[in-house]
Amino acid sequence: MNVVTLVGRLGQDPDNRMTENGTAVCNLSIATNRIGKGKETDWHKVVLWGKAAEVGGQYLRKGSEVAVTGSIQYRSWCGKDGRQVKVCEIHCNQLDLIGSKMAESAPYEQQGRTAPPSDFSNDNDVPF
Repeated sequence: MNVVTLVGRLGQDPDNRMTENGTAVCNLSIATNRIGKGKETDWHKVVLWGKAAEVGGQYLRKGSEVAVTGSIQYRSWCGKDGRQVKVCEIHCNQLDLIGSKMAESAPYEQQGRTAPPSDFSNDNDVPF
C-alpha cells in the first residue's frame, strides 16, 4: 500500500501553473519535524492537481500549516547538462488546511473522502 500522510508547514509560497491542456498544478515544499532526541526537519515535495491545486494556490502561503495525504511517486529525466535527475514527490489526493480560519470551511477531498482524520482537528498535534 502506497499511502503517505504529512502534517507540516510550507517552506515557501506555492508554485502554481497550468498544464498545456488547462489543468491546474500546484507544487508545495512542506517541512515536517521528527520527534526524538534532536529537532530534525525533513523537506517533502508535494504536487496538487486540478481543484486541489486551485484551492492550494488560493489559500496557502509560506508558513501555512497543512495536512496532506497521497502517494509517493518517483520521476527521473535527463537534465540540460546530460545528468540523470531523480525526484521523489508526494502526489496529494487529500489536502486539509489547518491552523487557519480556512481550516473549517475549506478542506478539499480530491477523491471523495469525507472528513479529515480526527488527528488533524487539534492545532496542538502539529509537530512544531
